[in-house]
Amino acid sequence: MPYDPQAKSSNRGRGASYFDIFGNVTYLSRRMNITPNDVWKLPHSHYLAFLKHNVTMDMQETEEGRDILKRFERVNNPRTHADYSAIRAFGGYSTQKVGDK
Repeated sequence: MPYDPQAKSSNRGRGASYFDIFGNVTYLSRRMNITPNDVWKLPHSHYLAFLKHNVTMDMQETEEGRDILKRFERVNNPRTHADYSAIRAFGGYSTQKVGDK
């Protein structure tokens, strides 16, 4: 499985280990049918984009993966305005004019 920055590892917060990086290179080379040397030659932005999209495609193949992707989409939703009706439903928000108590 590709490197997961959220996963706990024995690396103790020092970023990706060599094992994680080599695992990603092997994963991409097998998934994209290219040599590991070709993966190393990719620009870093392309490497990350290919890794993200290949992991996403793999996750879309299972029901559990699709559920996880739906949750990620909900968390990363680029809304610009708060949903006041949802906030009011929790009971933690009420409309009040400035200066009124």
